[in-house]
Amino acid sequence: MRSEALAHVGGLWAHDLVELAQDPGAVESGGRWAVVIPYDGTPVFARFARWTAERPAHARGAWSCGDRWSTSLDEESYVAGVRRIQEYIAAGDVYQVNLCRVLATEADGDIVTVHEALMDDNPAPHQGLVSIPEIDLHVVTASPELFLRRSGNRLRTSPIKGTAASRELLQDKDVPENIMIVDLMRNDLARVAVTGSVHVPALLRVEEHPGLVHLVSDVTCEVSETVTWQHILSA
Repeated sequence: MRSEALAHVGGLWAHDLVELAQDPGAVESGGRWAVVIPYDGTPVFARFARWTAERPAHARGAWSCGDRWSTSLDEESYVAGVRRIQEYIAAGDVYQVNLCRVLATEADGDIVTVHEALMDDNPAPHQGLVSIPEIDLHVVTASPELFLRRSGNRLRTSPIKGTAASRELLQDKDVPENIMIVDLMRNDLARVAVTGSVHVPALLRVEEHPGLVHLVSDVTCEVSETVTWQHILSA
């Protein structure tokens, strides 16, 4: 494992870590940051001094993982989870829930090698790497989905619901699922948006990737100058 902190976000490689923070307010001070926000746990905001477009010059290391995997959700727990979700839906408490699990295995080697292998063999629009050895944080992602983008006072999120090998194989159920998540995102953005500024400029567009397609929608809004990242992430 490498000893220096490194990140690859938005097509740029980050070097020379100068600040670590857990408070979203830290990013208001300026600079370019790599951000990791877990589903549960403490967010990490890492500011780097230098960002370049070129890949770091290094010899690609070796990497391997085990062939035995463990799951955080066995069959019995999965079935119980589905039934509980159905009860929530029947009660009118929710209308869409993602039941997730974690797959884990032992791995050995260089995380940058894993990231570069994904870049070469499985490119994705929102590929990324954050590796900060001093806090034992190592994340690689090959996500096609835009969670959140801020450009000035404009926010955009582009949720995906619907995946198939080709557009002809997308299912009827994908349309209402996508529309439901769009409704959820509209509600979330409305909490921080300027009144009347929430829009859906693209609904149910098909996005093509190597070997598959996604059904994607775009939701946007405008925020006032007083809205901070703390407000946005809390929404």
